[in-house]
Amino acid sequence: MSSLAKYLVINGFSVSGSDRVLSETTEYLSQIGCEIFIGHNAKNIENCDVIIYNSAINNDNVELKRAIELKKCVIKRVELLKMILSSFEKSVGFSGCHGKTTATSMFSHILYNSDIGFTSHIGGFDMKLSNLYQSGKEIFATEVCEFDKNINNLTVNIAVVLNIDNDHMNSYKDFNELKYAFFSFLDRATISVVNIDDKNLYEYSINNRFSVTFSMIDKTADYFAKVLYGKDKLTVRFFERGKKLYDIRLNTNCNFNVYNALSAVAVAQIIGVPAKAIIEGLKGFLGVKRRNEVIAVINGCKIVCDYAHHPKEIESILSSYKNEKPLVIFQPHTYSRTKLLFDDFVKVLSTVENLILFKTYPAREDVDCGLDEKSLAKELKCRVFDDVFSLVIKIKELSLKNKIILLLGAGDLYDKIKNEIKNA
Repeated sequence: MSSLAKYLVINGFSVSGSDRVLSETTEYLSQIGCEIFIGHNAKNIENCDVIIYNSAINNDNVELKRAIELKKCVIKRVELLKMILSSFEKSVGFSGCHGKTTATSMFSHILYNSDIGFTSHIGGFDMKLSNLYQSGKEIFATEVCEFDKNINNLTVNIAVVLNIDNDHMNSYKDFNELKYAFFSFLDRATISVVNIDDKNLYEYSINNRFSVTFSMIDKTADYFAKVLYGKDKLTVRFFERGKKLYDIRLNTNCNFNVYNALSAVAVAQIIGVPAKAIIEGLKGFLGVKRRNEVIAVINGCKIVCDYAHHPKEIESILSSYKNEKPLVIFQPHTYSRTKLLFDDFVKVLSTVENLILFKTYPAREDVDCGLDEKSLAKELKCRVFDDVFSLVIKIKELSLKNKIILLLGAGDLYDKIKNEIKNA
């Protein structure tokens, strides 16, 4: 929502908006000219012509109800995104249950180093390009989310799917419906680009022989990547249909980010971006906030935040730090996800020697939607914190005994921890 608000401001619209609490994002939007209200109030929308709401807003929201009563023009966030997307010559959409924000950012950096006029709409905050960057209208790059079936409303020229997993299942009747939402997204595109190391996308590629494939396992894929060496930073060799393209040193120690880079390379090669721009773009990518981000160093111990809130994502980030044996602090995200994936959460978190849980971030849910952090803690036999001040005191104490502390989750713990550490 914040990146779309920024796009509208840049393009001459008067924008206001409301949120439950102040944050870095609301402060930034205020600085660029948005009128920001803290708390939802029916009066907030009185002077607005168009009301835009996202999938996290319930039908009983006072602002939404008042807008409908006043017969205002009311549209969902995805409908606005669709309108913006349609005004560009070409569009690229990165989707998948994991990695789409990073892949979109990496591709944006490639375009940034080219002479192509582009606009990128990113679901997180890129360290350099923020969450919205505009230099022209030749290409629109965006991530496409499957939550609330938003993916069904968007059609792009080049569609990328990184993976398909059992996430956001409360939006779909079963996994097959989710899978075919991704397949349909690919079918609607002029060019479909898929990761064939994912079994579901391999299935898609077999039945759609014109799809462009990428892989880190199958050398016969259209685009292939091999990690050559590296610990803190990985050096990766990229291939196009068996021919070596270039070696690039990425600013990441995470193997799963190689897939994100590979998808960005595949699209860049397809549209004819010069090799120099691709190389410099990926070299210049410094990361996205909350994606393996070091937010502080206390007593020589790195405090690293990651958005991982699904068992597969947690497993991936843990594998990147397996030799360091980090202390892990995890905040579950929504009660329904904890219930749906409870056994998977227990399986992956039980491999952590030192584990702390923080109270669940409910998002749009009530606790009766599923299970909370106490249910996980009972099974995992670990400690639970429910206030940030006490947790920060504990982090400072534990920083004397650990080299890495991982803060995992997509909830509000990231902002709270950063503020407490900064003010301590």
